[in-house]
Amino acid sequence: MWVAKVKLYGEKGRIGSKTKKFNVSVMLKLGFVDALEQDGYFPLTYNGEEFTREDLERAIGNSRKSEAWLGSDSQHSLRLEGDKVFETYGNKEIGKVEGGVVKIHAETFFDIIVDNAHATADPGLLFSFNMNNNVQLVGEEYRATNPCGEIPLWEYEPCDLGSIIAKMMSRIGAGSRRELDKERIYRTTYKAQRFLDNVHDANQGPIPEVEEAARGNRRTGLGLMGWANLLADLWIPYDSEEALELADRFGSIMHNASYQASLDIATEKGPFPNFARSTFDPSKPLRNVARLAIAPTGTISMVYNVNSAIEPFFALIYHKQMRGGDYIVYLVDEFEQAAKEWGFYRDDLMADVRANHGSIQGMNDIPVEVQRVFVTSHDISPEWHVKTQAVFQRYMDNAVSKTINLRNSATPEDVRQAYLLSMRSGLKGVTVYRDGSRDEQILVV
Repeated sequence: MWVAKVKLYGEKGRIGSKTKKFNVSVMLKLGFVDALEQDGYFPLTYNGEEFTREDLERAIGNSRKSEAWLGSDSQHSLRLEGDKVFETYGNKEIGKVEGGVVKIHAETFFDIIVDNAHATADPGLLFSFNMNNNVQLVGEEYRATNPCGEIPLWEYEPCDLGSIIAKMMSRIGAGSRRELDKERIYRTTYKAQRFLDNVHDANQGPIPEVEEAARGNRRTGLGLMGWANLLADLWIPYDSEEALELADRFGSIMHNASYQASLDIATEKGPFPNFARSTFDPSKPLRNVARLAIAPTGTISMVYNVNSAIEPFFALIYHKQMRGGDYIVYLVDEFEQAAKEWGFYRDDLMADVRANHGSIQGMNDIPVEVQRVFVTSHDISPEWHVKTQAVFQRYMDNAVSKTINLRNSATPEDVRQAYLLSMRSGLKGVTVYRDGSRDEQILVV
Protein backbone atom coordinates (compact mmCIF):
# COMPACT_ATOMS: atom_id res chain seq x y z
CA MET A 1 0.00 0.00 0.00
CA TRP A 2 1.35 3.44 -0.89
CA VAL A 3 1.03 4.98 2.53
CA ALA A 4 0.69 8.66 1.77
CA LYS A 5 -1.90 8.09 -0.95
CA VAL A 6 -4.25 8.25 2.05
CA LYS A 7 -3.32 11.92 2.29
CA LEU A 8 -3.69 12.43 -1.45
CA TYR A 9 -7.20 10.97 -1.53
CA GLY A 10 -8.16 12.66 1.70
CA GLU A 11 -7.09 16.19 0.84
CA LYS A 12 -5.48 17.08 -2.47
CA GLY A 13 -7.35 14.52 -4.55
CA ARG A 14 -10.79 15.53 -3.23
CA ILE A 15 -10.86 19.02 -4.68
CA GLY A 16 -12.37 19.01 -8.15
CA SER A 17 -11.43 15.36 -8.59
CA LYS A 18 -13.42 12.47 -9.98
CA THR A 19 -12.44 10.50 -6.87
CA LYS A 20 -14.54 12.68 -4.58
CA LYS A 21 -17.58 10.50 -5.35
CA PHE A 22 -15.73 7.38 -4.19
CA ASN A 23 -15.60 5.87 -0.72
CA VAL A 24 -11.99 5.16 0.23
CA SER A 25 -11.04 2.75 3.02
CA VAL A 26 -7.80 1.43 4.45
CA MET A 27 -7.65 -2.22 5.48
CA LEU A 28 -5.72 -2.71 8.71
CA LYS A 29 -4.07 -5.96 9.74
CA LEU A 30 -3.42 -7.10 13.29
CA GLY A 31 0.29 -6.33 12.97
CA PHE A 32 -0.54 -2.67 12.45
CA VAL A 33 -2.83 -2.59 15.49
CA ASP A 34 -0.14 -4.24 17.63
CA ALA A 35 2.41 -1.67 16.42
CA LEU A 36 -0.04 1.16 17.12
CA GLU A 37 -0.64 0.00 20.68
CA GLN A 38 3.12 -0.36 21.29
CA ASP A 39 4.10 2.93 19.57
CA GLY A 40 6.07 0.82 17.12
CA TYR A 41 6.70 0.36 13.40
CA PHE A 42 5.28 -2.01 10.82
CA PRO A 43 7.05 -3.16 7.63
CA LEU A 44 5.77 -1.79 4.36
CA THR A 45 4.87 -4.62 1.98
CA TYR A 46 3.99 -4.94 -1.69
CA ASN A 47 2.43 -8.08 -3.17
CA GLY A 48 3.09 -9.86 0.11
CA GLU A 49 6.83 -9.08 0.09
CA GLU A 50 8.66 -6.66 2.38
CA PHE A 51 9.43 -3.37 0.64
CA THR A 52 13.15 -2.68 0.71
CA ARG A 53 15.22 0.47 0.32
CA GLU A 54 16.05 -0.63 -3.22
CA ASP A 55 12.36 -1.11 -4.00
CA LEU A 56 11.55 2.38 -2.75
CA GLU A 57 14.44 3.98 -4.62
CA ARG A 58 13.35 2.23 -7.81
CA ALA A 59 9.73 3.35 -7.33
CA ILE A 60 10.77 6.96 -6.70
CA GLY A 61 12.98 6.86 -9.80
CA ASN A 62 10.13 5.54 -11.91
CA SER A 63 7.87 8.35 -10.67
CA ARG A 64 10.48 10.92 -11.71
CA LYS A 65 10.78 9.33 -15.15
CA SER A 66 7.01 9.37 -15.52
CA GLU A 67 6.93 13.06 -14.67
CA ALA A 68 9.74 13.84 -17.12
CA TRP A 69 8.37 11.74 -19.98
CA LEU A 70 4.66 12.32 -19.63
CA GLY A 71 4.58 15.76 -18.07
CA SER A 72 2.78 14.32 -15.07
CA ASP A 73 2.60 16.40 -11.91
CA SER A 74 2.37 13.24 -9.82
CA GLN A 75 5.08 12.35 -7.37
CA HIS A 76 5.82 9.31 -5.32
CA SER A 77 4.10 9.35 -1.96
CA LEU A 78 7.30 8.55 -0.05
CA ARG A 79 10.83 9.94 -0.22
CA LEU A 80 14.13 9.06 1.45
CA GLU A 81 16.60 11.18 3.36
CA GLY A 82 19.32 8.82 4.56
CA ASP A 83 17.53 6.18 6.63
CA LYS A 84 14.55 8.45 7.28
CA VAL A 85 11.31 8.06 5.29
CA PHE A 86 9.06 11.05 4.66
CA GLU A 87 5.59 11.19 3.17
CA THR A 88 5.71 13.62 0.28
CA TYR A 89 2.52 15.66 0.44
CA GLY A 90 2.72 16.76 4.07
CA ASN A 91 6.51 16.51 4.26
CA LYS A 92 6.18 14.59 7.52
CA GLU A 93 8.67 12.02 8.77
CA ILE A 94 6.70 8.79 8.74
CA GLY A 95 9.18 5.94 8.98
CA LYS A 96 12.67 4.59 8.62
CA VAL A 97 14.79 2.02 6.82
CA GLU A 98 15.85 -0.70 9.21
CA GLY A 99 17.72 -3.82 8.13
CA GLY A 100 17.16 -2.73 4.55
CA VAL A 101 13.36 -2.81 4.98
CA VAL A 102 11.08 0.26 4.85
CA LYS A 103 9.15 0.52 8.10
CA ILE A 104 6.32 2.92 8.87
CA HIS A 105 5.61 4.44 12.28
CA ALA A 106 2.11 3.22 13.12
CA GLU A 107 1.06 6.22 15.22
CA THR A 108 2.14 8.73 12.57
CA PHE A 109 0.34 6.81 9.86
CA PHE A 110 -2.77 6.58 12.05
CA ASP A 111 -2.60 10.36 12.56
CA ILE A 112 -2.81 10.80 8.78
CA ILE A 113 -5.86 8.53 8.64
CA VAL A 114 -7.58 10.34 11.51
CA ASP A 115 -6.81 13.85 10.24
CA ASN A 116 -8.18 13.07 6.80
CA ALA A 117 -11.28 11.28 8.11
CA HIS A 118 -11.97 14.35 10.22
CA ALA A 119 -11.44 16.69 7.26
CA THR A 120 -13.14 14.75 4.45
CA ALA A 121 -14.85 11.62 5.91
CA ASP A 122 -12.25 9.41 4.20
CA PRO A 123 -10.68 7.01 4.68
CA GLY A 124 -12.89 4.59 6.53
CA LEU A 125 -11.31 1.51 8.08
CA LEU A 126 -11.62 -2.20 7.37
CA PHE A 127 -10.32 -4.66 9.94
CA SER A 128 -8.77 -7.66 8.20
CA PHE A 129 -8.30 -9.53 11.48
CA ASN A 130 -12.05 -9.50 12.13
CA MET A 131 -13.08 -9.97 8.51
CA ASN A 132 -10.87 -13.05 8.14
CA ASN A 133 -11.40 -14.45 11.61
CA ASN A 134 -13.84 -17.09 10.38
CA VAL A 135 -13.50 -17.44 6.60
CA GLN A 136 -16.09 -19.78 5.14
CA LEU A 137 -13.98 -21.34 2.37
CA VAL A 138 -10.64 -23.04 2.98
CA GLY A 139 -7.76 -21.14 1.41
CA GLU A 140 -9.70 -17.93 0.77
CA GLU A 141 -9.04 -14.49 2.26
CA TYR A 142 -11.13 -11.34 2.18
CA ARG A 143 -9.22 -8.42 0.72
CA ALA A 144 -12.06 -6.08 -0.24
CA THR A 145 -15.76 -5.36 0.16
CA ASN A 146 -18.54 -3.92 -1.94
CA PRO A 147 -18.55 -0.07 -2.03
CA CYS A 148 -20.51 0.41 1.20
CA GLY A 149 -18.67 -2.25 3.18
CA GLU A 150 -21.49 -4.57 4.24
CA ILE A 151 -20.38 -7.48 2.06
CA PRO A 152 -16.80 -8.79 2.13
CA LEU A 153 -16.34 -10.44 -1.27
CA TRP A 154 -14.01 -12.79 -3.04
CA GLU A 155 -13.05 -12.29 -6.67
CA TYR A 156 -15.99 -11.73 -9.04
CA GLU A 157 -18.66 -12.16 -6.34
CA PRO A 158 -21.70 -9.87 -6.66
CA CYS A 159 -24.06 -8.56 -3.97
CA ASP A 160 -27.52 -10.04 -3.41
CA LEU A 161 -29.06 -7.66 -0.87
CA GLY A 162 -32.43 -7.29 0.82
CA SER A 163 -33.80 -5.78 4.01
CA ILE A 164 -36.72 -6.45 6.30
CA ILE A 165 -38.54 -3.47 7.81
CA ALA A 166 -37.80 -3.45 11.54
CA LYS A 167 -40.59 -0.95 12.24
CA MET A 168 -43.14 -3.59 11.22
CA MET A 169 -41.75 -6.14 13.67
CA SER A 170 -43.76 -5.10 16.74
CA ARG A 171 -47.22 -5.82 18.08
CA ILE A 172 -49.55 -4.65 20.83
CA GLY A 173 -48.70 -6.57 23.99
CA ALA A 174 -49.76 -6.61 27.61
CA GLY A 175 -51.09 -3.32 28.93
CA SER A 176 -51.59 -2.05 25.37
CA ARG A 177 -47.84 -1.46 25.09
CA ARG A 178 -45.97 -2.34 21.96
CA GLU A 179 -43.48 -5.20 22.14
CA LEU A 180 -41.15 -7.04 19.78
CA ASP A 181 -42.97 -9.54 17.55
CA LYS A 182 -40.43 -12.36 17.58
CA GLU A 183 -42.56 -14.73 15.53
CA ARG A 184 -42.98 -12.20 12.75
CA ILE A 185 -39.23 -11.48 12.63
CA TYR A 186 -38.59 -15.21 12.27
CA ARG A 187 -41.22 -15.76 9.57
CA THR A 188 -40.17 -12.71 7.57
CA THR A 189 -36.47 -13.53 7.76
CA TYR A 190 -37.08 -17.15 6.77
CA LYS A 191 -39.09 -16.12 3.68
CA ALA A 192 -36.67 -13.35 2.75
CA GLN A 193 -33.74 -15.76 2.88
CA ARG A 194 -35.49 -18.07 0.44
CA PHE A 195 -36.32 -15.11 -1.80
CA LEU A 196 -32.72 -13.90 -1.96
CA ASP A 197 -31.49 -17.41 -2.69
CA ASN A 198 -33.89 -17.55 -5.64
CA VAL A 199 -32.41 -14.31 -6.96
CA HIS A 200 -29.23 -16.20 -7.85
CA ASP A 201 -31.23 -18.50 -10.13
CA ALA A 202 -33.18 -15.66 -11.74
CA ASN A 203 -30.17 -13.41 -12.23
CA GLN A 204 -27.77 -13.56 -15.15
CA GLY A 205 -24.23 -12.33 -14.51
CA PRO A 206 -22.67 -9.78 -16.88
CA ILE A 207 -19.66 -12.06 -17.48
CA PRO A 208 -19.18 -15.81 -16.88
CA GLU A 209 -16.81 -15.30 -13.94
CA VAL A 210 -19.44 -13.32 -12.01
CA GLU A 211 -22.15 -15.88 -12.66
CA GLU A 212 -19.85 -18.73 -11.63
CA ALA A 213 -18.88 -16.99 -8.37
CA ALA A 214 -22.48 -16.00 -7.59
CA ARG A 215 -23.95 -19.45 -8.07
CA GLY A 216 -20.91 -21.24 -6.68
CA ASN A 217 -21.29 -19.56 -3.28
CA ARG A 218 -24.87 -18.26 -3.36
CA ARG A 219 -23.97 -15.48 -0.93
CA THR A 220 -26.87 -13.35 0.27
CA GLY A 221 -26.98 -10.16 2.32
CA LEU A 222 -30.25 -9.97 4.22
CA GLY A 223 -30.46 -7.10 6.70
CA LEU A 224 -32.88 -4.59 8.14
CA MET A 225 -33.94 -0.96 8.02
CA GLY A 226 -36.13 1.24 10.18
CA TRP A 227 -34.36 0.33 13.43
CA ALA A 228 -34.75 3.85 14.85
CA ASN A 229 -38.47 3.81 14.01
CA LEU A 230 -38.92 0.52 15.87
CA LEU A 231 -37.15 1.90 18.93
CA ALA A 232 -39.39 4.98 18.87
CA ASP A 233 -42.52 2.80 18.64
CA LEU A 234 -41.31 0.76 21.61
CA TRP A 235 -40.37 3.98 23.46
CA ILE A 236 -36.73 2.93 23.85
CA PRO A 237 -33.84 5.45 23.53
CA TYR A 238 -31.25 4.53 20.90
CA ASP A 239 -28.39 5.17 23.31
CA SER A 240 -29.50 2.79 26.06
CA GLU A 241 -28.73 -0.69 27.33
CA GLU A 242 -32.35 -1.60 26.61
CA ALA A 243 -31.80 -0.81 22.92
CA LEU A 244 -28.67 -2.97 22.85
CA GLU A 245 -30.56 -5.86 24.46
CA LEU A 246 -33.31 -5.47 21.84
CA ALA A 247 -30.70 -5.46 19.07
CA ASP A 248 -29.25 -8.66 20.48
CA ARG A 249 -32.65 -10.38 20.41
CA PHE A 250 -33.47 -9.07 16.93
CA GLY A 251 -30.13 -10.13 15.48
CA SER A 252 -30.29 -13.54 17.11
CA ILE A 253 -33.72 -14.27 15.65
CA MET A 254 -32.59 -13.22 12.17
CA HIS A 255 -29.50 -15.41 12.47
CA ASN A 256 -31.49 -18.49 13.54
CA ALA A 257 -34.22 -18.03 10.92
CA SER A 258 -31.83 -17.45 8.00
CA TYR A 259 -29.71 -20.44 9.09
CA GLN A 260 -32.75 -22.72 9.21
CA ALA A 261 -33.91 -21.49 5.82
CA SER A 262 -30.47 -22.18 4.31
CA LEU A 263 -30.51 -25.69 5.83
CA ASP A 264 -33.98 -26.38 4.47
CA ILE A 265 -33.23 -25.13 0.96
CA ALA A 266 -30.05 -27.23 0.90
CA THR A 267 -32.16 -30.28 1.75
CA GLU A 268 -34.57 -29.47 -1.08
CA LYS A 269 -32.15 -28.25 -3.78
CA GLY A 270 -28.66 -29.11 -2.60
CA PRO A 271 -25.94 -27.06 -0.87
CA PHE A 272 -24.00 -24.30 -2.58
CA PRO A 273 -21.58 -25.90 -5.09
CA ASN A 274 -18.46 -24.87 -3.17
CA PHE A 275 -19.73 -26.39 0.07
CA ALA A 276 -17.15 -29.20 -0.07
CA ARG A 277 -14.43 -26.53 0.27
CA SER A 278 -16.16 -24.85 3.18
CA THR A 279 -15.36 -24.82 6.89
CA PHE A 280 -18.96 -25.72 7.78
CA ASP A 281 -20.07 -28.95 9.47
CA PRO A 282 -20.28 -31.46 6.58
CA SER A 283 -23.25 -33.15 8.24
CA LYS A 284 -25.32 -29.94 7.99
CA PRO A 285 -25.22 -28.77 4.36
CA LEU A 286 -26.07 -25.10 3.77
CA ARG A 287 -27.43 -23.42 0.67
CA ASN A 288 -25.49 -20.19 1.16
CA VAL A 289 -21.87 -19.43 2.03
CA ALA A 290 -23.08 -16.39 4.03
CA ARG A 291 -26.54 -14.97 4.63
CA LEU A 292 -26.82 -11.76 6.65
CA ALA A 293 -25.52 -8.22 6.13
CA ILE A 294 -26.77 -4.74 7.00
CA ALA A 295 -26.62 -2.40 4.02
CA PRO A 296 -27.10 1.40 4.26
CA THR A 297 -30.57 1.25 2.58
CA GLY A 298 -30.38 4.97 1.82
CA THR A 299 -32.76 4.76 -1.14
CA ILE A 300 -35.04 1.82 -0.38
CA SER A 301 -35.75 3.17 3.11
CA MET A 302 -37.21 6.26 1.39
CA VAL A 303 -39.73 4.06 -0.41
CA TYR A 304 -41.06 2.68 2.88
CA ASN A 305 -40.71 5.95 4.81
CA VAL A 306 -38.45 4.51 7.48
CA ASN A 307 -35.02 5.45 8.75
CA SER A 308 -32.04 3.89 7.03
CA ALA A 309 -30.63 0.59 8.29
CA ILE A 310 -29.66 0.62 11.99
CA GLU A 311 -28.83 4.33 12.06
CA PRO A 312 -30.32 6.67 14.65
CA PHE A 313 -32.50 9.45 13.27
CA PHE A 314 -30.18 11.89 11.50
CA ALA A 315 -32.48 14.70 12.67
CA LEU A 316 -36.19 14.96 13.44
CA ILE A 317 -36.66 17.20 10.41
CA TYR A 318 -34.13 17.49 7.58
CA HIS A 319 -33.54 17.71 3.84
CA LYS A 320 -32.30 14.89 1.64
CA GLN A 321 -30.43 16.29 -1.35
CA MET A 322 -31.23 14.66 -4.69
CA ARG A 323 -29.38 14.67 -7.98
CA GLY A 324 -29.95 17.80 -10.00
CA GLY A 325 -30.26 20.05 -6.95
CA ASP A 326 -33.73 18.95 -5.83
CA TYR A 327 -34.39 17.87 -2.25
CA ILE A 328 -36.99 16.07 -0.17
CA VAL A 329 -38.06 17.27 3.28
CA TYR A 330 -38.19 14.50 5.87
CA LEU A 331 -40.11 14.63 9.11
CA VAL A 332 -39.95 11.79 11.61
CA ASP A 333 -43.59 10.71 11.79
CA GLU A 334 -43.20 9.05 15.17
CA PHE A 335 -42.09 12.35 16.69
CA GLU A 336 -44.97 14.30 15.16
CA GLN A 337 -47.40 11.69 16.50
CA ALA A 338 -45.82 11.87 19.97
CA ALA A 339 -46.04 15.67 19.93
CA LYS A 340 -49.77 15.48 19.30
CA GLU A 341 -50.36 12.73 21.84
CA TRP A 342 -48.37 14.54 24.54
CA GLY A 343 -50.05 17.85 23.76
CA PHE A 344 -47.06 20.01 22.86
CA TYR A 345 -47.61 20.16 19.09
CA ARG A 346 -47.86 23.67 17.63
CA ASP A 347 -47.70 25.16 14.15
CA ASP A 348 -44.15 26.45 14.52
CA LEU A 349 -42.79 23.42 16.40
CA MET A 350 -40.90 21.97 13.44
CA ALA A 351 -39.33 25.31 12.58
CA ASP A 352 -38.01 25.53 16.13
CA VAL A 353 -36.72 21.95 15.97
CA ARG A 354 -34.88 22.71 12.74
CA ALA A 355 -33.38 25.84 14.31
CA ASN A 356 -32.14 23.54 17.11
CA HIS A 357 -30.11 21.51 14.57
CA GLY A 358 -32.99 19.09 14.03
CA SER A 359 -32.92 18.08 17.69
CA ILE A 360 -35.30 18.61 20.62
CA GLN A 361 -32.64 18.41 23.30
CA GLY A 362 -32.88 21.39 25.66
CA MET A 363 -36.28 22.57 24.36
CA ASN A 364 -38.12 23.49 27.53
CA ASP A 365 -41.66 22.99 26.26
CA ILE A 366 -40.98 19.34 25.33
CA PRO A 367 -41.21 16.75 28.16
CA VAL A 368 -37.89 15.21 29.17
CA GLU A 369 -39.37 11.73 28.58
CA VAL A 370 -39.89 12.61 24.93
CA GLN A 371 -36.46 14.22 24.66
CA ARG A 372 -34.90 11.03 26.02
CA VAL A 373 -36.51 8.80 23.37
CA PHE A 374 -36.17 11.03 20.31
CA VAL A 375 -32.40 11.46 20.18
CA THR A 376 -30.62 12.17 16.90
CA SER A 377 -27.29 11.06 15.50
CA HIS A 378 -25.54 14.20 16.76
CA ASP A 379 -27.08 13.84 20.23
CA ILE A 380 -25.51 10.41 20.62
CA SER A 381 -21.88 9.86 21.57
CA PRO A 382 -19.72 7.85 19.14
CA GLU A 383 -19.56 5.08 21.74
CA TRP A 384 -23.26 4.24 21.27
CA HIS A 385 -22.91 4.16 17.49
CA VAL A 386 -20.10 1.62 17.84
CA LYS A 387 -21.90 -0.42 20.52
CA THR A 388 -25.01 -0.75 18.34
CA GLN A 389 -23.00 -1.81 15.30
CA ALA A 390 -21.03 -4.31 17.40
CA VAL A 391 -24.18 -6.02 18.73
CA PHE A 392 -25.60 -6.53 15.25
CA GLN A 393 -22.21 -7.63 13.89
CA ARG A 394 -22.29 -10.66 16.23
CA TYR A 395 -25.09 -12.12 14.11
CA MET A 396 -24.13 -10.92 10.63
CA ASP A 397 -21.84 -13.45 8.91
CA ASN A 398 -21.10 -10.78 6.30
CA ALA A 399 -20.69 -7.30 7.77
CA VAL A 400 -22.52 -4.14 8.85
CA SER A 401 -22.43 -0.82 7.04
CA LYS A 402 -22.89 2.07 9.44
CA THR A 403 -21.75 5.67 9.75
CA ILE A 404 -20.73 7.37 12.98
CA ASN A 405 -22.24 10.80 12.36
CA LEU A 406 -20.45 13.57 14.26
CA ARG A 407 -21.25 17.22 14.83
CA ASN A 408 -19.29 19.77 12.87
CA SER A 409 -17.53 20.74 16.11
CA ALA A 410 -16.12 17.22 16.59
CA THR A 411 -12.33 17.12 16.89
CA PRO A 412 -9.74 14.77 15.36
CA GLU A 413 -9.47 13.22 18.82
CA ASP A 414 -13.19 12.31 18.65
CA VAL A 415 -12.51 10.53 15.36
CA ARG A 416 -9.46 8.82 16.82
CA GLN A 417 -11.39 7.47 19.79
CA ALA A 418 -14.22 6.24 17.55
CA TYR A 419 -11.73 4.36 15.37
CA LEU A 420 -9.85 2.89 18.34
CA LEU A 421 -13.07 1.71 19.98
CA SER A 422 -14.17 0.13 16.69
CA MET A 423 -10.92 -1.83 16.42
CA ARG A 424 -11.55 -3.42 19.80
CA SER A 425 -15.27 -4.09 19.38
CA GLY A 426 -15.29 -6.87 16.80
CA LEU A 427 -16.35 -4.67 13.88
CA LYS A 428 -15.31 -5.53 10.33
CA GLY A 429 -15.34 -1.93 9.19
CA VAL A 430 -16.22 1.58 10.31
CA THR A 431 -16.88 5.00 8.79
CA VAL A 432 -17.13 8.44 10.36
CA TYR A 433 -18.71 11.55 8.92
CA ARG A 434 -18.28 14.98 10.49
CA ASP A 435 -21.19 17.22 9.52
CA GLY A 436 -20.15 19.67 6.81
CA SER A 437 -16.81 18.01 6.10
CA ARG A 438 -17.65 17.77 2.38
CA ASP A 439 -18.92 20.45 0.06
CA GLU A 440 -21.71 18.12 -1.12
CA GLN A 441 -23.75 16.47 1.63
CA ILE A 442 -26.82 14.27 1.18
CA LEU A 443 -28.55 14.86 4.52
CA VAL A 444 -28.84 18.48 5.64
CA VAL A 445 -30.74 20.00 8.57
